[in-house]
Amino acid sequence: MKGLIKKDLLMMKGSIKLSMIFLLVFLVIALKEENTLIFIPAFLSTMLFMTTFSYDEYNNWNAYATSLPTGRKNLVRAKYMANLGMLVAVVVIFSILTSALGVISSNLNLEKLIFSSFGCIFALAIFQAVLYPFIFKFGIEKGRIGILVGVFGFTGLVSLLKDKLDIRLSKELLTILENNWLPLATITTIILLTISYLISMKIVNKKEF
Repeated sequence: MKGLIKKDLLMMKGSIKLSMIFLLVFLVIALKEENTLIFIPAFLSTMLFMTTFSYDEYNNWNAYATSLPTGRKNLVRAKYMANLGMLVAVVVIFSILTSALGVISSNLNLEKLIFSSFGCIFALAIFQAVLYPFIFKFGIEKGRIGILVGVFGFTGLVSLLKDKLDIRLSKELLTILENNWLPLATITTIILLTISYLISMKIVNKKEF
């Protein structure tokens, strides 16, 4: 599985220079605007990682990988671990650089930085959890379309139900969520990633490449 993870990361070497340019641009913005903007480079790195699925499909890599011992299991696991590892690395690196800039410019907000860093990891990990089963089922292009339709449909449904049912959270519940957001977000993210992984494994085990 280490070889599969390394393969995905090596395929992104062509995108490293572009990523570094974006990184420098956002660091300058963070310095001038007193804003961390961690989400943007992390999101871009996640979207760039999606190109590995396109490379795999174009070169019929999955047909070869699934012919190896435990190939299907490692194929799915490697995608999840490589993307998550890269996401955490980007957030950590950008957080460190942003902290250094904040100290230099005397505008470091450590609480905001920590919240932004963890929030970014949780949000994009959940995005990955939702997206990957679609990609493994329908392929990268149809998977992207499916997730966009799903996101807009879900957002519209939530908005409609909120207006119709007038759902409001109590102050006590909001206080509990605010005081325990980190463990709650961690547990929720782990559960969703686990469910997503199991669904993706089921899809890949039944799929003919």
